Order: sequence, then C-alpha cells, then structure tokens
Amino acid sequence: MALEELLAALTHEAEAEAERFRAEARAETAALHAAAERKFESERDAALGVQGTEQEGALQMALAAARLEARHAVLQAREEVLDRLFLALQGACPAAVERQGYRDSIPPRVARALACFDVSEPVILTVPATLAEAAHAATSGEPRVTVVVADDAGSGLRFASSGGAVEVADTLESGIARNRASLARAGLQALGLAR
Repeated sequence: MALEELLAALTHEAEAEAERFRAEARAETAALHAAAERKFESERDAALGVQGTEQEGALQMALAAARLEARHAVLQAREEVLDRLFLALQGACPAAVERQGYRDSIPPRVARALACFDVSEPVILTVPATLAEAAHAATSGEPRVTVVVADDAGSGLRFASSGGAVEVADTLESGIARNRASLARAGLQALGLAR
C-alpha cells in the first residue's frame, strides 16, 4: 500500500475531526474578519475626521497597518488549524500500520530500503511491536537484517546500517513530514480555508 493510500485512509478516518476543524476555523476566521473590519472602520472614521495631506498619509498608514494585522491574525489561525490537523494525522498513524493493507506493503518497502545498503552490509530494522511478525516474515530471506522491536520506532520501518552511516526512515510520520507542504495545501482546501 502506497503512502498516498495510507494518508488517504487516515484522512478518511479523520473526517469527523476535520469537520470540527472546519467549523472552528470558519468561526475563528469570521470572528477575525469581523474584528478587523470593525477596527478598519473605526480607524477610517477617526482618520476621516482629520483633514489635510498629512492626515491622509496617516490614514493610509493606519489602514495598511490594520490590514496587515488582520492578515497576520488570519494566517496565525490557519497555522493553528494545520497544527491540530497534523496532530490528529500523527495520532492516527499507529492504528494505520495495523491494517492489513499496510502489512501487505511491508515486503516491497523492505526491498526498496535494502536497495539503499551495500549487499554485504549488516542492516538493523527497527519496528514497533505491532509490526514485528510482519517484519520478520519480510526479512526471513535476508540474513544480514536484524529486526529490533522498539517502542520509539514510530509507525513503520526504520533501517540503519550497523555503523549508522546509512539510515532509511519508512514510517508514516516521516512520510507526513516529507509531504507536509502538499498535505497542508490539501488539508486547507478540504477545510475550505485555501486561498
């Protein structure tokens, strides 16, 4: 199962969470826009009471500052929504690797990762306990591979040469980190917050 399919499955599972994020983000964005509009109107009204070229310049600067402040608040709110979305996505990773589709993808993942190492080099494969059996089965024909079970292995497979010179992280977390920008765009689009 490709990373994209796993991420799609995780995204589908997090649909309820995403709907909550959408509602919160829309409400927060509406509140920020309303506050910025009120501030803009107030500053404009105050500035319009003052006359002259000097005052016009002050008005323009005040308007620009208000717009900048509003844009900053909107961007910060979007970043907070993305942080919550990525936390939910990360939280769903351990359950995703327990799916049969992910387990079926382990042998090709092992083969791709081992191609990164010298054929005579011993390799340490670190996995979470839930993947130990599948990892042992996938590496049974590879005497150079030692499977190590570790609680901090992440959700997937971590390969390292015995000397640590070469490392390959094939975990859902590392895939999310590598694809954060495109996932953020897709998440904002799904939440209706994309520009």
